[in-house]
Amino acid sequence: MIAAEAFVALVGLLLAAIVVLLAIIARDCSLIADMLHDQRERERLAFRTVRRD
Repeated sequence: MIAAEAFVALVGLLLAAIVVLLAIIARDCSLIADMLHDQRERERLAFRTVRRD
């Protein structure tokens, strides 16, 4: 029984580690998406100012 409980605890820790890694990946993807959006916005504003001259 002790081996089964240890196995269940190990699986629980593994699942917790996977959730943490997925959260980190999701945060990084969100930061990358924000940077790309900001870059597109800067390019759009730059194009508008150049076109206005």
